[in-house]
Amino acid sequence: MRFLKSGRVVISAAVFVLLTFVFLDPYHIVPVIVLDVLTALQAGPSLIKIGSGFYPGLIVLAGIIAVTLLWGRIYCSTLCPLGTFQDIINRIPQWISRRNKRRFLFQKPFAAVQYGIAGLSVIGVFIGSIFLVNLLEPFSNYVRSINAIGNPLIISINNLAASTAIRWGYFGISQLAFRQFDALALVMPVLFLLFVGVLTYKKGRLFCTMMCPVGGILSILSRMSFYKISIVPGQCKDCGLCEKICKARCIDAKNHTIEFSACIGCMNCIDACPTGGVQYIFKRREQEPAGTPQGEDKSRRKFLGSLALIPALRLVDRAKSDQTADTLSRYAQAKRKPIAPPGAISTKHFTRTCTACHLCVSECPTQVLYPAGFEYGLSGFFQPKMNYSAAYCNYDCTVCGEVCPTGALRKLEKPEKKLTQIGKAEFQKDDCIVITKKKDCGACSEHCPTKAVRMVPYENRFLPEVHSEYCIGCGACEHACPVSPEKAIFVAANEFQEKAQKPVQEIVPKSAQQQLQDFPF
Repeated sequence: MRFLKSGRVVISAAVFVLLTFVFLDPYHIVPVIVLDVLTALQAGPSLIKIGSGFYPGLIVLAGIIAVTLLWGRIYCSTLCPLGTFQDIINRIPQWISRRNKRRFLFQKPFAAVQYGIAGLSVIGVFIGSIFLVNLLEPFSNYVRSINAIGNPLIISINNLAASTAIRWGYFGISQLAFRQFDALALVMPVLFLLFVGVLTYKKGRLFCTMMCPVGGILSILSRMSFYKISIVPGQCKDCGLCEKICKARCIDAKNHTIEFSACIGCMNCIDACPTGGVQYIFKRREQEPAGTPQGEDKSRRKFLGSLALIPALRLVDRAKSDQTADTLSRYAQAKRKPIAPPGAISTKHFTRTCTACHLCVSECPTQVLYPAGFEYGLSGFFQPKMNYSAAYCNYDCTVCGEVCPTGALRKLEKPEKKLTQIGKAEFQKDDCIVITKKKDCGACSEHCPTKAVRMVPYENRFLPEVHSEYCIGCGACEHACPVSPEKAIFVAANEFQEKAQKPVQEIVPKSAQQQLQDFPF
């Protein structure tokens, strides 16, 4: 049975390397189909799909449930990238020196805490608040952290290589643009990885056995597993190696028991046992120490009672600060409401289904997608929003919907995407430099792909005019506007994404063409 560990290591390493490469791929050379397969294997996004009524997610989730009912929580040690990251942290001391072997001791699982977090997360998904999922779901957190930390490093290495190559007369490596700096988007993922890394180094896979919502759900299912890792009394020589090597700290070698609900299926104990005393055997019902089920049932009831916190969380999300709304400029009022990416259907649908994994953020070719703070509310922390100060949405691009693993963004064909109105442009005449500085400008009209912004005569000059029925809210006009800090033309979010009219050819007077032909933008 020792081949089980080798097989597990090969699978987990392959999934981890592929996922990491996809997220750190600055040239976007990985086909979308690879992204679809890798993300489809993740339990968290599949659960979100079901909660939002996207029932194909049932296929993946059913497969994970079936595997768990057969063999336990092997998902946690094979397909979860954050789990593999923790395994790497555990191995670092041994890579430094063979003498630095990790030694673990049995720790009774924190079942009440884990089941409470899992219960709150599941209920939250189905009533529209995924705050805990965004905060603790392993796949999304790993992707978000790698994207925030790894991409600047990869771009720096690429640009250094490009500069060096140019000096030697080779121009085959292109420079890549850095994303606009966002302290929150960098600090939070760094803190999360540090927290998990330190916790793993000190306590093994404690995050998986106490805090992970996916782990909590699988822990409940694994109690009913047909096959369990068990200690065979007749073959066990009481050496204690299985307990010392168990990073989930679920083996009590002294009492010859295994808390299988906390077992992550790493197979290290089977591989380490010199006598074959630890085996994977058919064991329909787990034998637990007397009193354990009752104690855990009481804890579970106590924590399930805290599910009332979810409605309270929703009330917090809905609370809006209106004390300064009347005094804010129209630009500032518009920017208080974030603009969701194309295919989000509505702000409500997006915030209740997006796990903030940032896969769309990393794959966006124009880098217009940025993590939000609390613009979506508490439960929408870190979910992507359009940042038109950094870039604009490419008229022909449909990448974000293609890579979204949860169904938060629908896959849009190009003709449909070109008519999807995520917001409407608004023009503040008194802020335009045509008025304030008496200068010619047509940046917004020049960049508008649908000709929703047109130049009309105004006091011997030409002034922008917005035809909102053609506007799709791509932000090209806002990004190009030279007025600062508040733009003279900007996009206000649509709560429900609408359908714009097909653009028509703009008819510009000959005199206007003459004045705009030398425009530097």
